[in-house]
Amino acid sequence: MPLSRLFFSFLLFSSLTLRAEFSISENCSIAADLIFQARCSDAERFLELEEKLNPDNNLVYLLRYYALSVDFLRTENPAFLSKLNKEKKLWEQKIASDPDNTSPWKFYSLGQMNLISALLRGRSGDWISCAKDLKDAYMLLRNCRKNFPDFYPCKISFGFLVAVSGSAPPNYQWVLGLAGVKGNVQEGLALLDEGLSEALAGKNAWSIKEGIILKSFAHRNFIEDKSQTILFLNLIPESQYAQYPLVKYGLVSLALKVGNNEWAITCLVSGEKETHLANFPFLNYQLGICYLNKCSQEAKFWFEKFLEKFKGVSMVKSAYHKLAWASILEGKTEKYASFMEKSGKNGASVLEDDKQAENEFKSGQIPNPVLLKSRLFFDGGYLKASLDELLRARKSGKLKTMEEQFEATYRMARIYQVKLEFEKAVPLFEAVVNAKFLQKTYMPANAALMLGNIYEIRGNFQAARGFYQKVLNLNGFEYENSLKQKAKAGLSRIKS
Repeated sequence: MPLSRLFFSFLLFSSLTLRAEFSISENCSIAADLIFQARCSDAERFLELEEKLNPDNNLVYLLRYYALSVDFLRTENPAFLSKLNKEKKLWEQKIASDPDNTSPWKFYSLGQMNLISALLRGRSGDWISCAKDLKDAYMLLRNCRKNFPDFYPCKISFGFLVAVSGSAPPNYQWVLGLAGVKGNVQEGLALLDEGLSEALAGKNAWSIKEGIILKSFAHRNFIEDKSQTILFLNLIPESQYAQYPLVKYGLVSLALKVGNNEWAITCLVSGEKETHLANFPFLNYQLGICYLNKCSQEAKFWFEKFLEKFKGVSMVKSAYHKLAWASILEGKTEKYASFMEKSGKNGASVLEDDKQAENEFKSGQIPNPVLLKSRLFFDGGYLKASLDELLRARKSGKLKTMEEQFEATYRMARIYQVKLEFEKAVPLFEAVVNAKFLQKTYMPANAALMLGNIYEIRGNFQAARGFYQKVLNLNGFEYENSLKQKAKAGLSRIKS
């Protein structure tokens, strides 16, 4: 998500007059819109035309960098990454050759390119190079912010960088230390919101779309108030996402996080659905998740479509894992084993969902069908159906092991928490936190995180701080990076 928003920042000021070195011409505007639609090869034709008509327009190099970044993200084709690494120095030199140091665009552009590079290198595990690029991005954007305090694209970008850095999990802190980056979630979000408000006041279409993507990321990672997130989703008109798969992906990721499954489906099928699914295969995966959350066998079609279209490694383990889950819902254990075998042999264990798939493959344990259905219904926001599954399981004695009984306790606590029935949720969460035999699963850590959220809402910051810190003290569990990031964000919110 952060990568796709970078090229939008350059188009925020289409109504302003810029120096010739950064001219937002008609060709560049069309190219940028096509990149927004993940049609990067089509965008290149307009960039080539612009280069012939206006060879001094440095915006061309930025748009090419953004296009290659989007192409790499949606395909994971190593040729795109190789070209990015090869061309980066040349394109940076082209931009840096502008002798005018009084323009914010020069420093802002260089900062953005280094931010993209840092994210890509971090994704591939090249942490030393990531730290170098992150340091360059931080210094350039910070100086841009200092020297051009009213330049709102820099407020948005620098605010984003500061917020993300402020919530980095402990195992990534050494990278930030090496880069000299100082993060603070609340300060970063405040600056981002300030810049976005100024962009909205200018009624610029590009800034609005950029804001949607960044706010989606912020809500998903830093904001625990579900009502704020649902309000944000409902305020976004269809025109802002129907034709833009990158915006869809960000919004759907957020909607799924807060259990707004029906909204996610509506978003995904809006506009030119088939074109978007072809251009951005991860949308197929998201549709699979949506239908799996309804315990519908239609989910299998979309996961299989994703695996057919996508030739990279991200979410591949997870897609086979989810096909295995669909087989459990069908009552076909032999298919579960077959799909889990494919999950173990394909893809990579870098992203959190893929790590979870890998952990289940290694454990060799088949999920309890009733608990799985309850979990999926909960993830989709179907709370009554989720609770009904748990109550029936307890009455019928379908929870055989201690692990299954505690998982039911955890899932019941989550339901009561979302329903704001905290008095029922708290003792159930506490029981899960203290269940040492569950420590390698995500449940004790997430239970501690949820307790931190509850006590934060109640204004008991001391108790909240203790539970957030407990998340950071645990190690080796599923979804570790994302849960620790949220715990750090919580500590930042209640910092005295």
